[in-house]
Amino acid sequence: MSRILFISPYVPYPLNNGGRIRIFNLLRHLAVRHKVTLLTYFTQQSQDISAKSILNNIGVNSIFIKKPIRSRLYQTGKLFTITPYQYYRYWSDEMQNKIHDIVVQQNIDIIHIEHSYMGFFNLFFERPVKTVLDMQNIESDILWQTFKRSKNSLRKWFSLWEWIRFSRSEKHIVKQFDYITVVSREDRDWVQQYLRVGQKVLVVPNGVDLKFYSAHSRQKPKHIVFIGTMRYYPNVDAVLYFVKRIFPIIKKYLPNIKLYIVGQDPTIEIKNLHNNNDIIVTGLVNDVRPYLNKALVAVVPLRIGSGTRLKILEAWAAGVPVVTTSVGCYGLEFVPNEHLIVADNPNEFAKAVIKLVKNQNLRIRLSRAGMKLVERKYSWKAIFATIDDIYDLHITNGVYE
Repeated sequence: MSRILFISPYVPYPLNNGGRIRIFNLLRHLAVRHKVTLLTYFTQQSQDISAKSILNNIGVNSIFIKKPIRSRLYQTGKLFTITPYQYYRYWSDEMQNKIHDIVVQQNIDIIHIEHSYMGFFNLFFERPVKTVLDMQNIESDILWQTFKRSKNSLRKWFSLWEWIRFSRSEKHIVKQFDYITVVSREDRDWVQQYLRVGQKVLVVPNGVDLKFYSAHSRQKPKHIVFIGTMRYYPNVDAVLYFVKRIFPIIKKYLPNIKLYIVGQDPTIEIKNLHNNNDIIVTGLVNDVRPYLNKALVAVVPLRIGSGTRLKILEAWAAGVPVVTTSVGCYGLEFVPNEHLIVADNPNEFAKAVIKLVKNQNLRIRLSRAGMKLVERKYSWKAIFATIDDIYDLHITNGVYE
């Protein structure tokens, strides 16, 4: 058993986005075999009090630090420095001091950090400590993709400037870690090629709770659904792309079809799409399963991103056929047209959705194939075995209580 300090930029509860789901399940499993302390920023006191109790119930001792609040004036001023904005957003002296105190007082063996933008902290101590960086996304690559894709001149300029600053920092950040974990072989290859790391880069895929989604019986499907955190720019871009360029084509052939956009914190742009007729923006929901269980098709029209899409795994687990772009299914192992349909232009995407809506047998075939694939490769049970192999064979090698 090792003593692990697990550092996260946000509280991993409630389980309403992919990052939280991944972190919560990693914590839950690691706590079975190790002594785990979670150190995290928090923003909402009432929400976090309940989260603390839930984390304690899975065997995780949690310590919360108030996330630094930066004024608009402060943030604007930092745009003109060579230090990445991510540093100013996530750095705090309190967090650095707490890391040091916990490592020394608890004789920590392993420091596990989520997201490269949390890697600015000093992790060098007199007592040897192994370090792990879990890269859910390749942050610098997302910035570059946002620069290439965005039509907003301000966002485009900021993304390019932040990419220049952060890509340089990211190369230095990864070098201080003994091990890096990523969610796909594609991300592993990218990290090794562009970040030029000599450390071991190990793949820990995203997973999904198959029983949680399959426990709800499928209702008569009626609509198209998109699920995702709606303040996250890649999701915002995907929904705007779908509504403006794909949905009008679908409506010509399926005039009564409805689109549900399900996810917390929708931006003004997304809220303005809501018309209470054929486009419904739900905002935060307590449970996404009712929306999946009534869906004819789940759409993932992403044009920006790295990592892997939990929204596809959730749809597969719930038995919902998926139409996606190549970016949307990036990093997943699947057979096109057997487990899902890939379409990278508006006409082909619309055609695939229409075909699925009209063809029940095709929907059933893709749904069953998706569920089988999830059970075989992407259930948390399968992922936990990978985690154990990595910790036992690599990270904890030479670490003893």
